[in-house]
Amino acid sequence: MAVLHKDIDILKHDPGLFTATTPYMTQSFGKGANGVLSNTSFTVSGGNFQTAGVQAGHVIYIQSLDGMINGVYEIAAVVSNTVLTVSAPRAETTDPAIPVGSGSGLIWRIITFAPQAAEAAFALSQRLGLKPGCPDSQYGFENLTNMNVLKQASVYTTLAIIYSGMYASGASDDNIWANFKTKLDYYQDYADAAIGRCQLSLNI
Repeated sequence: MAVLHKDIDILKHDPGLFTATTPYMTQSFGKGANGVLSNTSFTVSGGNFQTAGVQAGHVIYIQSLDGMINGVYEIAAVVSNTVLTVSAPRAETTDPAIPVGSGSGLIWRIITFAPQAAEAAFALSQRLGLKPGCPDSQYGFENLTNMNVLKQASVYTTLAIIYSGMYASGASDDNIWANFKTKLDYYQDYADAAIGRCQLSLNI
């Protein structure tokens, strides 16, 4: 199932999802404690970034032991199995990569919310009367002249799915659990509003 946005779009709305311990931590492209960072170049020994499917638009959490580097950054390019180009989040992916810093022995992990994004795309196709959610329809996403009009709706729908799963999983702290429900409702409302604003044009 095609997705309508990338993990970097989730990061711009809810960066805490990539740093907190959540049920989605197993959706990982890898992790380690052997990262070396030099401005925008991030290197690991024995890596498998390309093999694992890491792509531009994914994000990486990087932390140094001294705390001077501690955040989630955009993967701007996958140079090889062991080297990434990373950047502080950019307004546009065509902007130059923004240096992050330098360090070695860095803790890192790359998780993805692509499975939830795929579920969001399917749900949007159902609501909009498109394939694959409506298999009898004549049209699907491939018939849209511009799928970018659905990106905002896709991001908010994905976030609602994520927090629905976190809310359903329960939490030992009632305040945390209530916060999951608040965010679920918040993002679902935003998704509904974004879907209502969509104006679709089809190639027929």
